[in-house]
Amino acid sequence: MSKPTDDELAFKVINAEIDRLMKKLAAKGMCPCCVGQGLMYRGAFLHQEAVGTDETVALCLDIADLIEPPDDEMPESQTQH
Repeated sequence: MSKPTDDELAFKVINAEIDRLMKKLAAKGMCPCCVGQGLMYRGAFLHQEAVGTDETVALCLDIADLIEPPDDEMPESQTQH
């Protein structure tokens, strides 16, 4: 098995940090949809700074195409937006 690259290691670390943050915020009663929306917004902002608006819009549209609607109803906090 080959040694993981620096990018792969960085991804694993940030993925673990995001998971930890989601659990911490869930324990405080934060809506996971709201947290996910906030993380997406922040990620898109950072991506836009790095590569530009056109590429970021394309990436966000690609991600939106991958997202499937939830099986259950949305939390009340999301229906009020």
